Amino acid sequence: MAESSKRVTSDEDHSLEALWVANVEVVKWVDEMSLNFNCLEAELRREFVIGAITRDNVFRPMRLTTPPIRHGGRGFHE
Repeated sequence: MAESSKRVTSDEDHSLEALWVANVEVVKWVDEMSLNFNCLEAELRREFVIGAITRDNVFRPMRLTTPPIRHGGRGFHE
């Protein structure tokens, strides 16, 4: 256990008040991130709704058709 005495000490304040201040800062950061994610979720939902409404007007699905069979042409089955 003699090696533990060789650890470099930091000048950080590890008092109870300092821990509470750090905790408050973390809580503020988490609240800010939560707000940002909620705003992102609302924006994505709005974009999906707009996309669903305009999709039918803008992107009409093309009818799948097969090319006509050519007889006697080059490279085609005869």
